[in-house]
Amino acid sequence: MSKSLSGVGNKNWTRKEVLRSKSFWLYTPVMIFPGMFVTAVFFQQYYLSISKGWTHIQFVSLFPVYTFTSVASMFVLGWASDKFGSKTLLAIYQVPLAISLLTFSVANNLIIAALAFFLMGVSQGGNATVFNAFWPEIYGTKNIGSIKALIASIGVFGSAVGPGISGLLIDYGFNFSYQMSMFGISTCVGCLLAAFASLTLQWEYGKQ
Repeated sequence: MSKSLSGVGNKNWTRKEVLRSKSFWLYTPVMIFPGMFVTAVFFQQYYLSISKGWTHIQFVSLFPVYTFTSVASMFVLGWASDKFGSKTLLAIYQVPLAISLLTFSVANNLIIAALAFFLMGVSQGGNATVFNAFWPEIYGTKNIGSIKALIASIGVFGSAVGPGISGLLIDYGFNFSYQMSMFGISTCVGCLLAAFASLTLQWEYGKQ
């Protein structure tokens, strides 16, 4: 059996300890928001394209920008995570997503929309690298299976409710472009909360 690597506090956290930690709940927005907001954008793609005056085909033609950038970002942010540590990057890798959503909200042509997809892809690449590397670094590896199952369920919840909430808001007269501006601001707040959570752990347990 391989040796377990400890997390902050020089211990391997249990799921109960994680749930009792205030810092974990401060990390919740960065678990929920990417899946929630990105899923909403793709789910509402037809409404978004029509509301901007683009054909659906024109909008869909930009998807490769997102795909290519996501894959390239995985390699770059994977290297950066090894170089600088996922604790350093967690609070900032979703900033491009926030800018992407704000860009989408004001986009009036396909070039700006392509830029928004580029920024979204940069951030999404971090979900596969920085985000996944962060939790063992913080909570250790002994119980990481049960802890990551909890984190994954929170992320899936976000992906599930995103389209429903955005659709309901559209039905009540909230333009999707306006919603995306709120999504962008919320993502910024989530990044700030993640930074504060990491500082809280550092103050409580000392620099690891």
